[in-house]
Amino acid sequence: MIDEEKRLQVIFSLISLAHEMRNAGFPKTSYSKILRETIYFVWEIRDVSKHSNLRKRSKAAEGLQASALDYDHAVPMRIVIETLLCAWPDKQEVEKVLRCFVHGVLITKEEHELLREKGLSSKMPNDWDGKDWTARYLKVGIELSALQGGEMA
Repeated sequence: MIDEEKRLQVIFSLISLAHEMRNAGFPKTSYSKILRETIYFVWEIRDVSKHSNLRKRSKAAEGLQASALDYDHAVPMRIVIETLLCAWPDKQEVEKVLRCFVHGVLITKEEHELLREKGLSSKMPNDWDGKDWTARYLKVGIELSALQGGEMA
């Protein structure tokens, strides 16, 4: 099992690489894709698989088969990546961004469409406080399930 410190170091190293790529003139899509995939495989699914019953989900998604659900990044990855690039080279700030903003949530296909219709498929609401990772869901009325102890599922 890979410990969290090693996971953080890999992501931190790739943020450094992304800065090098940007400074060398590579298009944003090239280094964004590398960061997006690394964050997903190294950080996001480290504890539970994409469609695990333990994955955060909307109330409407409870009990549905994986084929009826969409995997959504609570804070769109475009925003996460921009924030990580600004947080670098502060390792503690990078870790804070990962912990606060990287949440994969299972929602219904209809809820995903609702986010698209409201213009929130790849951005946060205009009145987002920069902290609440559930803001997109709250804005359109998607209710998240609660785990034991009151944590969001």
